[in-house]
Amino acid sequence: MWISAAVLSQLDARAVQAEQRVTDLARELAVARAQLAAAQQRADLAQNNFEWARLRLNQLEGERAALLTHVLKFPIAAMTIERQDAAPGSGVPSVAGLSFDDVGDASAAALGIAHDVDGRVQYR
Repeated sequence: MWISAAVLSQLDARAVQAEQRVTDLARELAVARAQLAAAQQRADLAQNNFEWARLRLNQLEGERAALLTHVLKFPIAAMTIERQDAAPGSGVPSVAGLSFDDVGDASAAALGIAHDVDGRVQYR
């Protein structure tokens, strides 16, 4: 089969354009993946901050209710904020006497808390 030089040069030009477009799309995909990873990291951080604030507010409301109960000699209910979408194993684990202070490596291991290869906390 014979192909003219003009058709062959057009096919070559289109192949170069297609190759460049594939390269551009691969770069765009890499940027999108990096942005997604950064957004997921920010969302995880925001969720952890919310969990800390929620637990702290619940603690303060409990202390407030206890103080009012003591002063008024009348039981006062404490407001609590609970997660509705909490899946098992997500968020902060429910541990009696939960504290955000460093408990030390031995205590953390006893509670089933460790770090993965990337340094993220894992609850077992």
